[in-house]
Amino acid sequence: MARACEYSLHIKQCYSLIVHFGRFPPLDQQMPNLTRAVLKQSLTKSIQTKEKSFQLLKAIVEVGEGGLDTQAEDVACSVQKAFASTAVTHTSTGSTTAASLAATLLAFLAAYFANHPVAVYADNLPLIVPCIVKTMSDKYQRTSIEAFNAASKLARGIRPNVSPSTVAPLTTSQVNVIKTIFDVTCQVLAGTSADSEVKEKATLTLGDLLVCEADALTQEVDQALPLLTARLGAEGTQLAALQVVGNVAESPICKGFVFENWLL
Repeated sequence: MARACEYSLHIKQCYSLIVHFGRFPPLDQQMPNLTRAVLKQSLTKSIQTKEKSFQLLKAIVEVGEGGLDTQAEDVACSVQKAFASTAVTHTSTGSTTAASLAATLLAFLAAYFANHPVAVYADNLPLIVPCIVKTMSDKYQRTSIEAFNAASKLARGIRPNVSPSTVAPLTTSQVNVIKTIFDVTCQVLAGTSADSEVKEKATLTLGDLLVCEADALTQEVDQALPLLTARLGAEGTQLAALQVVGNVAESPICKGFVFENWLL
C-alpha cells in the first residue's frame, strides 16, 4: 500500500511537470522509458495508481502529440485489463472510484486516437473497442460522455481529413469496428434511459460516423437519419443535431438520394 502511494506521488509529480512545462529535451530523452514504466505500473491492483497512470499517459500523448507508436500492444492490453478491473469493482461495490477510472481510461483513449495515426492502433482495436461500447450506456453520465468522445475521436482517426480526393478504403476490420460503434450509438439514441447530455454526445458521434465512414454504413443509413431528425426536435440536442446536419451536407462521403432527400 505504501509503495502504491509513493508511486502515485511520483506520477503526480511527472504529470505536473509535463502539463506545466510541456516538452523539453531531458524529458524527451526519457519518454520511452517513462511510458514503459507507466504502462507497467498501470497493471497494479491499486485503482488509484491505475487512474493516475492513465492521466499521465494522456498528458504525455497530448503534449508530445503521440509517443506510444511502438507500444500499441502494451497500451491495448493495459487498457483492457484496467477496464476489466472496473467491471469487477462496479459489480461488487458500485464504486464511484471505479467509475472515475473508467472515465479516465476513455479520456486517455480519446487522446490516444487523436494523436496517433490509425496504423499504430488498428490491429489492437478488437481489444479496445468492446471496452468503449460497453460504457456508452453506463449508469454514470461522465463515463458515457467520455465513451462517446472516444468513439468520435476513433471515427475521425480511422479516416482523418476526408476530402473527395482522399477517401481511403476501409479494411474489413475497420468496417466491423464502425458498425459496432454505430449499432450501440443508435441504441442509445433510440432508447429512453440516457439523459440529454449523453444523447447530445451520441448525436455528435453518429454524425462523425456518417461524415467519415458513411460508405461503410450504406445498409444502415435509413436507421440513422430518423434518429438525427428526432434530435433536431428535442430540447438539449438541437444544436448538436444542427452541427451534424451541416457536416453531413459538406461531407464528400454522404452522397446519394437518401442523404439528399433527408437534407431537403
